[in-house]
Amino acid sequence: MGIRQNVFKAVFNLLDTNKPSGWNIRASLNNYDSTFPTLVVNKALVEDERDTHGKATGAKNVSIVIEVVTHIKSAPEKMDEGKDNVHETLTADSSFNSLYTSNDLTFVSLTDIGEAERDINGQIYRSSRMVLRLLKA
Repeated sequence: MGIRQNVFKAVFNLLDTNKPSGWNIRASLNNYDSTFPTLVVNKALVEDERDTHGKATGAKNVSIVIEVVTHIKSAPEKMDEGKDNVHETLTADSSFNSLYTSNDLTFVSLTDIGEAERDINGQIYRSSRMVLRLLKA
């Protein structure tokens, strides 16, 4: 498996194991039979790191977007519950061993990039995105 698949699988499995009770986890929201609240782990994006001369260093910047999606009626409480869970799971000491160290990854940051309303099959949902940034040596 390549770096994209390895990082996606590792993050997905870690969040799935630690998700709050009653939550679902998906790789996409393309199907309309999803139940909510849901964590969506998107594909990992990989970018080669370059030195000042444009030469590849061998290191790779990896980012993965995690979406927290809740029904609008339960949005504030459930949104905070989901975002707190993602943050606590991905920054816990145990994650540094199981996710980062074992996959030769360095944690760079976990950033909350905002919330928006989404229409999914005629229903209004609240969606928030968080970006996990890693470095693969």
